[in-house]
Amino acid sequence: MKITKRQLRSLIKEELKKGAYGYEGADQAAYDEAYQQIMDLVAELGYTSPHSDPDPKVQGAIYNALTEIAKELELEIKMSAEHRRQDWTP
Repeated sequence: MKITKRQLRSLIKEELKKGAYGYEGADQAAYDEAYQQIMDLVAELGYTSPHSDPDPKVQGAIYNALTEIAKELELEIKMSAEHRRQDWTP
């Protein structure tokens, strides 16, 4: 499975598109920093090297990992929101 840098960005933005900059309470500066750190790591893994053709297995692994991380973060956010609601229930 081969994904482009554009598709990777799209995946990240799609997962974060649940509020202004992701989930309620997120801000642009935090988004920008997280995005840049993720892209730096992806580049470090050899995905975005302009001088070589990235290995499809590496691309697939990165895509799968990012998708799983997004799912885990979504679950943690939902659990945290539920916990806060329970704390405020009389």
